[in-house]
Amino acid sequence: MLERIFIRFYKLFLLFIFAFSCWALVHCKGKWKTPLEFKDPDPVGLLFTEDFETGKFSSYWRFSGNAPQVDSSRARSGRFSMKTVLDRDTSTIAHRTEVAGPEAELHHEYWYGFSIYLPETYLQDKIWEVVAQWHGQPDFDIGEDWRLPVLSLRTERGIWRLFNTWDKKRNTFVDGIPVYGETEIIELGAYETGVWTDWVIHVRWSYSPFGFLRVWKNGELVVEKIGPNCYNDEKGPYFKMGLYKGWADPNIECDAVCRRVLYHDAFRMAGNAGSFEMVMP
Repeated sequence: MLERIFIRFYKLFLLFIFAFSCWALVHCKGKWKTPLEFKDPDPVGLLFTEDFETGKFSSYWRFSGNAPQVDSSRARSGRFSMKTVLDRDTSTIAHRTEVAGPEAELHHEYWYGFSIYLPETYLQDKIWEVVAQWHGQPDFDIGEDWRLPVLSLRTERGIWRLFNTWDKKRNTFVDGIPVYGETEIIELGAYETGVWTDWVIHVRWSYSPFGFLRVWKNGELVVEKIGPNCYNDEKGPYFKMGLYKGWADPNIECDAVCRRVLYHDAFRMAGNAGSFEMVMP
């Protein structure tokens, strides 16, 4: 008797699942959204621009390490760009010349665009360089400290590389040591010198499966991924550009160069109502 009752209820359950699936196919077709299709409820367009055409830095930038300079020797457009110089022997800080700027919020969508010029003197070198990065903000009150950037664009041995590190744990540190969830390294081809390389990044910062990341290089889509892409912090990551090179350890000798010079220009940042065209240099 109990077995028959169980079979009857099981059949009714299967019938319910089938009926619900049919209803969903009819009434919800085209309504389910992937992370790439989902939009934040409040439209936000262009947030920041920096073309350096005033001859100085805008107020929302702050220096990190040595200070880059606004320079008129070359520009992606207009007359000025940001010139970054890092000299292992003469720079006050031997490994970092950057500006840090706009912050983002977690679980929100953003567009970034900028252009980088590597001069002919930018020789291949085995010691990595970070030329643009998005840095997480540690929650010091729970024992965190500075960690790898969540996203960084690098040059190394003549190649463009994109590093993405994320972690869903509330505290990335375990016993005082950072224990990351995962790091993905994506090669983006050989870099060219003597020309501007344009970059566009479209991202929803999230440590959940609902994050996404798209990257265009000179108008070509080179990265498209869905899933986590940052840390589980109270605040979202902030943007930096310039040069951060693996020279922090004085015991590491120079490879091909002991001096680097490069240029950035045409920075734009937009919210979820932005577009490729809005931020493309």
